[in-house]
Parts: sequence; structure tokens; C-alpha cells
Amino acid sequence: MNKLQFLNQLRQLTASLPKDEAEKYVEYYSEMIDDAIEEGGTEEEAVASMGTPEEIKAYIKENSGGHSKTTEYPKTSQYVPQQNKSNKLPVWAIVVLICCFPIWLPICFALLSVYISLWAVVISLFAAFGSIIVVGIAASVSAFFCGSFPQLLAMLGAGLFCTGFGLVMIVAVSAFSKQFVRFTAFLVNSIIRLFRGY
Repeated sequence: MNKLQFLNQLRQLTASLPKDEAEKYVEYYSEMIDDAIEEGGTEEEAVASMGTPEEIKAYIKENSGGHSKTTEYPKTSQYVPQQNKSNKLPVWAIVVLICCFPIWLPICFALLSVYISLWAVVISLFAAFGSIIVVGIAASVSAFFCGSFPQLLAMLGAGLFCTGFGLVMIVAVSAFSKQFVRFTAFLVNSIIRLFRGY
């Protein structure tokens, strides 16, 4: 739900209140959504953090007590997100990053090298098992051109074994690759959250 939809629903749900009082609530939540967006959230996240319009209506009914002159707003801990953490790094963290630059930069490069090496191993495994499959198929086909029946059986058996083994290993390496991609996505998201501060 976007901001406009949320505010329209809120207007409908507070239609029983005096018009000026209902509009005060709409303005209040409009400002709170704008503040949440300015602090780094998306419009949908900001709207979701306010609570549903029904919850807000119930809160307004419960706490306004029918007094049109005094509009009581929900406590910020209820339907307004608590932004205890800033999206910016604290000053001490920036100072530590700058001072430790000669230490963490080589470590980052080393970890990146290990990561690239792991992908190189995965690619080489694909190539190796792919070539085993090709050899197995070639051996199976060439078995029919052997002179004797025992040679045909031996070549055909070796070819089928190599083809089957290669296919099983390709499936295993593919499964590992998928998990590795998921781990990479998780790692990247974790690093992004760390630098955003939440």
C-alpha cells in the first residue's frame, strides 16, 4: 500500500469524527510517513510501519474519548517506527575504518581472491565433468566399431559409466553452485545492512 491509498483509507475510517479532527490525524500520519521515507525507508515500508488504518482508528476511538478539541495521537512506540539506528555510520566507526585501512583493505582483497578462486574451482569442475561426459559418449559410440564382442562390452560399459558419473557430478556441482549463489546474496545483503546501520 502506498501513502495515498493509506491516507484515503484513513479518511474513510475516521469519517465519523469531526472533519477538522479527522484531518489532523491524516496530516499527522502523512508527516510521519514522510519522515520515515526521509530516514531511508521506502514508501511501502513507511506505510506498513504505521500500522493498519483499522488499528489506528481503534486507537483514535479509544483515546480521543469523544473530545473534539483535544486530539491525542498514538504514542510513537505504537505505530511509528523507532529509528534508534541512523542510516549513517557513527563518527567513531568512520574513524576506526580510516585508522584500520591498512589492515582491513588487504584482508578484503584476500577474501575476494578466495571467493574468485572458489568460482574458478566450480567452473573447472563443470569443465572436467563435462569432458568426462563427452568421453563417455564417444566411448559408447566407438564401442560399436570394435572388432570383438568382449571389446564392445568393455568399451560400452566404460562409456556408459563415464557418462553416468559425469551427469551425477554435474548435478552435484550445480546444486553446490546454487547454494553458493544464495550464500553470496545473503553475504552482500548483510554487508549492505551493516553499512546502512540496520
